[in-house]
Amino acid sequence: MKNVTTINFILGITALSIIYSCSSDQGRSVKPATTKPVLATKKCYMAVYSGDTAILSFTSKGSLIEGKLKFIDMHGNIDAGTIKGRIAGDTLLADYHYKTFNKIWLRNPIALLKKGNKLQLGVGELEWAWGRTYFTRNIPIDYDKGRYTFREVSWKIYNQLTASHIVQ
Repeated sequence: MKNVTTINFILGITALSIIYSCSSDQGRSVKPATTKPVLATKKCYMAVYSGDTAILSFTSKGSLIEGKLKFIDMHGNIDAGTIKGRIAGDTLLADYHYKTFNKIWLRNPIALLKKGNKLQLGVGELEWAWGRTYFTRNIPIDYDKGRYTFREVSWKIYNQLTASHIVQ
């Protein structure tokens, strides 16, 4: 009987110490990291090439971007849609999901190189895989061949452009 009582006493002490150590906050309180919040930045750009106009607006939050892109040709035909991607160094890489002027939905990659306060649209070789297009790996995007050089414009100008009957 004495052995059973001793064993029960030892088991009880062990159980109490385990319960106490599991519920104790000593040395385990974790303070949330104090990081600065990432602020969203909104930008608008416009480019003109041989009577065609392109209008770009996006919001960047950290390295991620989301926005809208429209191409209006000299005849008033509009390809318009959304862009979603990331900024890597001085390059904006995104998917452009848009509806063509003849009502067909497409998705293509776009690349824009930042040069000062301008963005230069790049031209790259494309390949088709998994039901969509991608820039071909190991073939550089040529920013000198790009027709559109986007210049930053104010939101006031952007809103006037999007309110006009030409851009809608």
